[in-house]
Amino acid sequence: MTPRPLVKQVGQAIARHRKLNNLTQAKVAERLSIETETVSRLETGAISPTLERLEQFSQLFHCPVISFFRDVVDDAAGLAQSLSVLITPLKPDERAAMIKIVDELARLLNSRN
Repeated sequence: MTPRPLVKQVGQAIARHRKLNNLTQAKVAERLSIETETVSRLETGAISPTLERLEQFSQLFHCPVISFFRDVVDDAAGLAQSLSVLITPLKPDERAAMIKIVDELARLLNSRN
């Protein structure tokens, strides 16, 4: 059975957050008291996470639940939240550098319009 697009996107987001937190599937499974195979199947979109499971991932990865839907959010507020999730694990000076890059890119793109 082919994974549904949303389930697959959420699974990919779970995998992305896991890697950002330098965790293996086995370590995530251990911390959530589930099987490593379950983590794998969630990440590939073979099975759907429940809302409760998404909340557990959210707490483990220190991110808002909405961040698992990043790829399907296209409004400015949702994208800003996604950027926040990406820069949160960075050091303060690295965050400042990222914001400066985004600011300069936005100015460049706005000047072309």
